[in-house]
Amino acid sequence: MLAGGHGNDPADAVLDQNLLGKPSVRAREAALYRLRQLYALGEDAQVGVVMRGLWKLDPDARPMLALLCALARDPSLRAGASAVLEGLPHFPC
Repeated sequence: MLAGGHGNDPADAVLDQNLLGKPSVRAREAALYRLRQLYALGEDAQVGVVMRGLWKLDPDARPMLALLCALARDPSLRAGASAVLEGLPHFPC
């Protein structure tokens, strides 16, 4: 959504244009709710404002930026992050 220029008001893209390809209006509303929870899209939360500003600067960093924003806002994701990181394979340098 941010890459498509819908970062400041994603509601139109998700609900009316069905950018996410959801099968029903209810599914679109649920997806928009979750996007707002995780990434503060369309809100004035500082983490979302900063993410939208940085999003434009480095396209290659967008996946990491989205993850960091979600980690900042989602306690369950934060709680499970260590298990995932500890389970990553370690390769010798």
